[in-house]
Order: sequence, then C-alpha cells, then structure tokens
Amino acid sequence: MKFGSMTAIAVAAALAACSATQSIPDVQIKGFTQSKPTTLSAHFEKLYVEGEHNAVLNLNALAQAALSIGEFAVAEKALDKAIARIDSVYADNESAKTARSLWAKESNKDFKGEPYERALTYYYRGLLYLREGDYQNARAMFLAADFQDTVAEQEEFQSDFGLMPWLAAWASHCDGDAVRANELYTRALEANRARWSGRSPDINWLLLVESGSGPVKTLAGKHKEKLVIEKPASTTQAPTIARLDGVTATDPGLSLAGDVIYQATTRGGRAFQEILDGKAAFKDSSEALGMHSTLMSQQAINNASYTNNRDMANIGGLFAIVGLVSTIASISTKPEADNRAWTQVPGAIHLTKGRLVDAVTRADVLVSYRASDGQSRNVTPAFSTNGRGCGLAYVMAREPESLAPGRVKAATLEREEADNKFRAELERDFGSAVIRSAKL
Repeated sequence: MKFGSMTAIAVAAALAACSATQSIPDVQIKGFTQSKPTTLSAHFEKLYVEGEHNAVLNLNALAQAALSIGEFAVAEKALDKAIARIDSVYADNESAKTARSLWAKESNKDFKGEPYERALTYYYRGLLYLREGDYQNARAMFLAADFQDTVAEQEEFQSDFGLMPWLAAWASHCDGDAVRANELYTRALEANRARWSGRSPDINWLLLVESGSGPVKTLAGKHKEKLVIEKPASTTQAPTIARLDGVTATDPGLSLAGDVIYQATTRGGRAFQEILDGKAAFKDSSEALGMHSTLMSQQAINNASYTNNRDMANIGGLFAIVGLVSTIASISTKPEADNRAWTQVPGAIHLTKGRLVDAVTRADVLVSYRASDGQSRNVTPAFSTNGRGCGLAYVMAREPESLAPGRVKAATLEREEADNKFRAELERDFGSAVIRSAKL
C-alpha cells in the first residue's frame, strides 16, 4: 500500500473518531423532560442531550427561563450546579489557578464562559438570595461576580464592573453592616466613579430592570483562532417606568447601572487568544512538515525501486514516519476559538435614578420597553421581595423569545461516560419530584 493511501486512511480514521455522536433514545429523553414545566421542557432537553460539555451554558439558560416564570427553586438549583463547575476552574484559590493552567484545547473544554458570562452566573444567584432576604450570601455572590469579571485563564484584569460591588454594598446595608457597605461602595467608585458617585447604597428599596440583547461572539483568523465579541446587530431602546404606584421616589426614572456589552467587549489582551495563535502557528508548521516529509518519502521510495538501493528505501520509510506523525499532529491541533455563547444574557441593567422611600411590590410597577418589532410593550416584575426593611423589584424588560434555548446539538461519543454520569446527576436533582416554588 502506498504511503499516501496510509495517510488518507489515518486522517479518515481520526476525523471519524471526532465526528461520532451519542445516540440517546427518544423515550429516555422524554422520560426526563415529561415531568418538567411545559415552558421549560426544551431547556431541560437541551441540558440532558448536550451533557457535561455544555452544562454551565445550559444550566444558566435554564435558570434564566425558570426565574422568568417564577420557578425559583429550579433557577437556584441550576445556578448552584453551574457555579460548582465554574469554581472548579475559576475560583479565587490556588487549586483553581492550577486547573486553569492545565486546560487544553478551547473548543474541547467544558463550557465555563467568558468573564462577563461567569460574572452574570453569580449575579443571578445573588438576586435569588436577595429575594429570600439572605443578604450575606447575596453579598458573597456579587463579590464572586466582581472577581469573575477580572479573571481569564492566564491573566487577571482590573475590576470595572461597578454594579457588582455596589450590589454587594447594598446587601451589606440591608444586613445592618454599615462599615462593610461603605468599604464596598468605595470599590464601586473605584471601578466607575462617574456612574456611582452620589449613589450611596444606604437605601432600602430597589427597582432593577434588565433590557436588550447581550453580546454576540464570532470567529476570525485563518484557523478561526480569534474570538471576537461584538454588539448585537440591533439594540432595543432603554426601558422606562410606565407605572410606579404608591411609591415615593426622588427621581422615578431609570439609569444605566451595568453595561453588559461594554463588559464583554473591553477585555483587552486576551490570554486564551494568544495561546490559540500559538496553536495556529503550530498547525501551519506541522501540516507543512507533514506534506514535505510525505513528498520526500515518495521520492526516496521511487528512487530506491529504480536503483534497488535498500538504504534509500530505509530513508524513504523514515520520511514516511515523520510525515505521518506531522500530519496527525496537524489534524489533532485545533486552534479554533470557542464561540459558544450564553445568548440569553441582557445587554444592560438599570436602577432607579433616585431613591425609593417606600416599599415596591409587583403590583406597583410596570416597565415599558420597545421590542424588536418596534412595538412598545409593558412588563411587570418577575419578582419582588420585602424583608427585614429592604426590598427589591426585579424586571426582565425583554421579549420572552429571547430566553429560548436554541437548537439541540448531539454530544460526541468520546464523552459518553462523563455525559451519562451527568445525566444521572440531573435525574437525581431534577427528577420525577419536580422542584417547584410558590409563585409570588
């Protein structure tokens, strides 16, 4: 058999091994999803089928959708599971730092998200702790969100997501810890003085509104080795307060408190891009070496057959081995960046401009926003809570379809063992006894 044919067979085998996908019987999928709330069944199916590889991504999307319809316990469970996976690599400790340094190819990693995505995972868990009046755990989540915004795989950045320390400061105020509240408010000022100057957290009532579409991830470069994060093609107008009944406010308007698109698109010197650039360079060189060595091998073997020169044949065999190894190395080196994205995140987060001096409830609030079809729509809070003298009304001023899970992708066969373990975990945590919360 000619060496070129051997190389083709090796390449085909390598590609086939990478492309094989898991086959999960429909009855098994339906057995897991049928007991779930109808509006969440598509999210549960995607979570179940795609397995551990996209677990954090799908758990986060499930949590947002659950939060929007009042399935708060589902949202809490999903976020706790996502956070456990993020912490395994991105916690603020030496073990996580070691894990970051050992991670391999970008697109083959289990999804953990970009800094802004990880920050929002903790942010949503913090909101749910606020809903319960658990201000200490809420503060811990917002501080973790602030940390996640600063850390990539190989480097850390200056924190500039001022909303997170400000919310942590507000949780401290509600917990009766004025000293800690002032310390954290100082951190918010350091992150963005223009936005937070004059906005002391020593207030008891908040109206928090999310709006717009989040960032979009695309790939660039010869080998798609560069991740580009951009603004969405169209952005909705800032929301406005349509009704705030029975509540006294020094200024009833809304102001920008967190610009998610800014947080995503201003990261600067991205460590993982540099790593992928290096892989791309290696792929080019190894591919070229494989082709050159294969050509030299064929020439040497052809000359040997004409001259009956055994030494020349041996040299040809050596070049053949080098060519095969280099070709396989080129195939296995995948510099393509990871553009999996948590597409359900908002583009912006708003707070009331002034101070609310009365409690806010769901019945008090109506927020207006302009949808993508140009029509004005009104929405009430997903939840409101008043406990221990502090309260929060949380509004998702976005179209319900923006929380859709997207197309389900089959998991690869090589990850079947880990995925089956993950599915057993899902059966245990979200099984026949569907987790539900009382609606507010």
